[in-house]
Amino acid sequence: MNRTLSLSLCAAALALAPMATLADDAAKPLTVNKSTKAGTVAGGAVEQVSATVTAIDLPTRMVTLKTKAGEETIRVGEQAKNLAQVKVGDRVVVTVNVGLVLSLQAPGSAPVAPAAAASAGVAAPGERPSGDVRARITGTVTIGAIDMKTRVVTLVTPEGRKFKVTAGPGVAIDKVKVGDQVFAEYEERFAIAVKPAKKK
Repeated sequence: MNRTLSLSLCAAALALAPMATLADDAAKPLTVNKSTKAGTVAGGAVEQVSATVTAIDLPTRMVTLKTKAGEETIRVGEQAKNLAQVKVGDRVVVTVNVGLVLSLQAPGSAPVAPAAAASAGVAAPGERPSGDVRARITGTVTIGAIDMKTRVVTLVTPEGRKFKVTAGPGVAIDKVKVGDQVFAEYEERFAIAVKPAKKK
């Protein structure tokens, strides 16, 4: 999962770009399994990514982070009150939790317009820099394709954006068809922490 690590905790950069895990080009679609509620499937995943601080310019609030993919320089927003505590060598650790619930809508029912909400919290002044960003998107998506062999189902948003899920063994994908409408509830949480550099 390719994500830009951000210390700004602003939510706009991190929380308002959900469904990266489910994107059409994702390496491995999220698996959904049968729920106790009829007509509903659900799935989730946890991933952790980290970067090392290689440079800090406090007056401009520019921070350079190094990941396995290379270096990237970002501007830390004013929301991060404790930037002065961050030192070169510190590690920024982001734990990402995603959850998805899909409910088959009744034939002929009106589509639910997309809705998004996000919230963010940051550490109090004087504490180690940290934050928690949550995002939730709901709305109707349409089944665009079903691969019975791989059990991968492609869902399409009203804007035409595609994402894929893998149906678990207990999910009766033979009971749905291309064109069916599904109500999707997608949540993403980013827990962000800055950990001091390891002592040599």
